[in-house]
Amino acid sequence: MPNVGRPSKDCHLCRKRRVKCDLTRPSCQRCIKYGTECPGYRNVQDLIFRTEDPASAGRDQAKKERARTTRRSPTSVLSSSHPVGFPSDDVSSTSGTSSSFSGTRHPMARCRSFLPPYAASNASPIVTLPHELKEPWTTHSIPLLMSCYSSMTFLAKLYSSVTTSEDPFVLSTHLWAKAYLISRFNAPHDRRETAEYLGRTLRSLSLALQDRRKKASDTTVMAVWMLSIYEVQIGGLTNRSDSPSPWDVHSQGLMSLLRARGSTRFLTEIGCAVFWCAYNIIQIHCLMTNTECPPESWDWIRNLSAKGVDEEESFLLGILRYLNHTCSIVSIVMPLVQHGLFLDACTNYDELVRQADAAERSIVPWMGFFRATAGGADATTRYFLNVWWSARIKLHHMLVLLTNLVADAPVRTPSLHSADLQSRRASYLAIVAEAARDIIDDMPVSLGGLSGESETTGTHAADWYEGVRLVWPLTVVYTVRTVPKDLRLAARTALFFIGKHRGIIQALKSRPGTTTYVPQAMTGIPVDDLLDNPELVPELPHQSGLL
Repeated sequence: MPNVGRPSKDCHLCRKRRVKCDLTRPSCQRCIKYGTECPGYRNVQDLIFRTEDPASAGRDQAKKERARTTRRSPTSVLSSSHPVGFPSDDVSSTSGTSSSFSGTRHPMARCRSFLPPYAASNASPIVTLPHELKEPWTTHSIPLLMSCYSSMTFLAKLYSSVTTSEDPFVLSTHLWAKAYLISRFNAPHDRRETAEYLGRTLRSLSLALQDRRKKASDTTVMAVWMLSIYEVQIGGLTNRSDSPSPWDVHSQGLMSLLRARGSTRFLTEIGCAVFWCAYNIIQIHCLMTNTECPPESWDWIRNLSAKGVDEEESFLLGILRYLNHTCSIVSIVMPLVQHGLFLDACTNYDELVRQADAAERSIVPWMGFFRATAGGADATTRYFLNVWWSARIKLHHMLVLLTNLVADAPVRTPSLHSADLQSRRASYLAIVAEAARDIIDDMPVSLGGLSGESETTGTHAADWYEGVRLVWPLTVVYTVRTVPKDLRLAARTALFFIGKHRGIIQALKSRPGTTTYVPQAMTGIPVDDLLDNPELVPELPHQSGLL
């Protein structure tokens, strides 16, 4: 670029390369194109020029003399010790007192009480800036996440242990925060900038996975967990089995990382908390894909129990065991009802029912604790309760299909009487309805529940967490056809409210699955696809760059 006698307004990197800058803020498009972080622009005050002549030089010299005189004035010393915006103490102005502040506090004493501890010791007069300071949005990413997940107190320790801004955990937090601001508040954004952050996050995570020391670290696992939350935020989950979604890849990655970490990581407080976050995603993935939980999961749960847990943690571990049993049973039942394997269904029916009953009995001892603390349950307990209710719906829905298949089998064992099968089918349908009702009842009114009232006044972070913890349970209620229709409609309304007003795009993409079953398994189950009625499903809002 030619020198024109004026300082360039271009960013520092474009000036260094001597190329033209488009002056886009906060990052110019050329820096985004090169995949580098824009270092920023010059101070606007540095670009102001004045033409100096003899007259202006004289005026400047007079101003400098007046400034020196003011600094030497004794009254200016006292006035300068009162920063703007802070109240001053009554100071005696009586001449002749050797101590100007005798009997009173120093004027800066009260000012120091308003300053943070690290600044109070070296307090100096506050300087007013001539122009507004603009800080990057990334400075708010970590506080935003910690406010949304306020119950996860270990996050503060994890972030404090990070030594570089290029850590995958920090970059994934920035990526999620950007998606949150865009989908929740329709904040202006640049798709190339979003793609740049996604690329930086994945590159940083790839480097961490290649490092033997960082591969199994807490921050690496939580970075993958953050990416899975990011996919929920932008609606990245799909029902297609032929092409796994990024969320599926992240879930499988969490499974591999937990295997690599081993059970010794459960001995630390943070390691235990990281396991709960990661394994919850793994179990939900297994429920969605109708697959069995990893065999190592039983050892993980036993090791957690062995290290000593309180009553609430024992209750949550009971829910983990229940979900493990559910995934195991569903993985066996699914091919039977999909392909109409009557002989295998009749042969394994009694054993599968026995396993399901054992899973139900395993959670009964903890129901007393749940009923005693249901009113004051914390956010974590309520979240796992909703996951358990959704697992009950999935398990007993599959048992209804299996019972229908066995009842219509051409040949079945003599022990399988029609009356017993009908009785079991009715009890399974009752459990499905009960669990769905529990989820709807636990849904706050602010999320557009059965009462249909509008959003209550609350913090954005709390409202977002209320929405994200209910996306999976409400999706199960809405998509499972054995759930009563009124509850499915209530769940669909809540999902639309979460997607539109909470900015969680995945809630808008929840649809009844495309899984097909043999007609015998669907006996007595109404095929009432709620999508056939356009009045029940409002049009999806447009989210540029995310959908």
